[in-house]
Amino acid sequence: MTEKNLQPPNFLTTSLSYWNTQKQEALTILSLYFGNPLAVADHPNHMAVIKEWTLKLAEADDAIATLQKYFQQSS
Repeated sequence: MTEKNLQPPNFLTTSLSYWNTQKQEALTILSLYFGNPLAVADHPNHMAVIKEWTLKLAEADDAIATLQKYFQQSS
């Protein structure tokens, strides 16, 4: 892609991209814990980590839903 093809920043798109990345990170971590517990066997506090990433997932889901509800144009 050349510079002349770049579009100006879209804050909504950028924000949604950020929260979707956060969501995917949380899903990856939680999937690792739930799907392959031996991969994280050395971690001392599994439940605290699961709680932390579950809250991050919920925050990302809420942020995405809020942005879409109030700012995303309908097709």
